[in-house]
Amino acid sequence: MKRIKIDRAFGLVIPATKGGVAKTTSCITIGSELASKGYKTLIVDMDPQGNVSTNFGLYDPEQDYIGDVLLGEKNLKDIIKPTAYNNLYIIPSNLNLINVDDTLKKATLFSKDNLVDYLSQYGVDVSSVDLPQYENIEYTLHDALEEVRSEFDFILIDVPPYYNTLVECSLYAADGYIVPVGLDKFALEGFKYIVEKVKNVLNNGHNIELIGIIPTKYRRTSLHNEILKMIKLEMSTINVFDEIPNSVKVEEAPFFEKTLTDYQPYLEATMRYRKIADFIIKHVESRG
Repeated sequence: MKRIKIDRAFGLVIPATKGGVAKTTSCITIGSELASKGYKTLIVDMDPQGNVSTNFGLYDPEQDYIGDVLLGEKNLKDIIKPTAYNNLYIIPSNLNLINVDDTLKKATLFSKDNLVDYLSQYGVDVSSVDLPQYENIEYTLHDALEEVRSEFDFILIDVPPYYNTLVECSLYAADGYIVPVGLDKFALEGFKYIVEKVKNVLNNGHNIELIGIIPTKYRRTSLHNEILKMIKLEMSTINVFDEIPNSVKVEEAPFFEKTLTDYQPYLEATMRYRKIADFIIKHVESRG
């Protein structure tokens, strides 16, 4: 595929509402596939578990990390780390990000508008009082990434497997989102929950589009085939990518601090992620 020119990085977040659905694997593999095609790619680790950082051997609770940027203590450019792979960079995370989420949540609760609304219920008028400003917390990551948008082609964001302020900030920083879903009885419940949260983002004026769903950890069983059929039927108006086969090789790669692109380039799972990366490139090209 001919390489396209991208003037401003396309931001892609990969959210999930529970663990075990290959969320981080999807983020890393799509990112590494884009990088292998010559696109300068940045993966932002917004998950306190720091699995992206660990995968690249860059987890360190003592180093500068994304939390420092969200709190305004560091410039984003200063904490970007190169990986062992050409065109692939990350912004690391660690468990301290849990405290940052709490701080951002409190800042949101105590925004001027929220305080005015809350106190007015008790007949207290503070509309003319000079209250501290904690506005637009949801745009914290978006604004921080602006300084590097012209330097990268793609920015991927890995988030916690549950909805919180970190996920909200990531949605506001992205242009699109892809949702990995497990093949179980509740496969689509988490997806529908995320879509509802995205509606709030859209209603607040930020444009973010659904790129598709990735069914993950597929096994050739009648149960998985039935669930897959149900997903495609119920989501007939939504792009459902080819299912990612369950494989021990997928789970091995992080132990060797490798990407699937490097560790098993011709594994069926890797090749299907490659097709997803190709789809994303074509989608960005169609946007102009």
